[in-house]
Amino acid sequence: YTTKSFFNISAMSFGALSVPAIRALSRGAKQAGIWLNTGEGAMSSFHLEGGCDLIFQIGTAKYGVRNEAGSLSEEKLREVAGRVLAPEGRFSVVLPLGREAEFLGLAAEYDLHPHRRCSIRYVPHRPPKRVLLELRRRHGPVQEQEITVEGDGPEGYDPAYQSLLSDLMTKF
Repeated sequence: YTTKSFFNISAMSFGALSVPAIRALSRGAKQAGIWLNTGEGAMSSFHLEGGCDLIFQIGTAKYGVRNEAGSLSEEKLREVAGRVLAPEGRFSVVLPLGREAEFLGLAAEYDLHPHRRCSIRYVPHRPPKRVLLELRRRHGPVQEQEITVEGDGPEGYDPAYQSLLSDLMTKF
């Protein structure tokens, strides 16, 4: 789970920007080979116009992927991914471990198949509680990984977890 570039376009809510601004950011991100984060204000067709890699940020309001009660709708999430994912695109989601089988079964209905699976345990010597899934449109072998968050590292984190986040950590 790495990025091609240290520089990318961070989250800016759809409601905070104009349509021309979102179009320009999407096109610029494509030209620069970087990703664009949609922010919490939903993903619009204008984000998609430029053809850049997108991070669809789902915040507390869950714009575009909530049900009538205001909760996250996994069905709408899978539908959005199935509709907008490019042929070589990736869709990643973190789920409670017990929800994995059901989610994968329904994701297959949208032609989304597991590519990578990372079990996440928070502390050593305890079973994993979450799973990070990376889905793609093509079938193939599933890469299995496991990561522990806490550990004996200098900052209290497991070295593998620190390595995963190293590009995001800036030290002055």
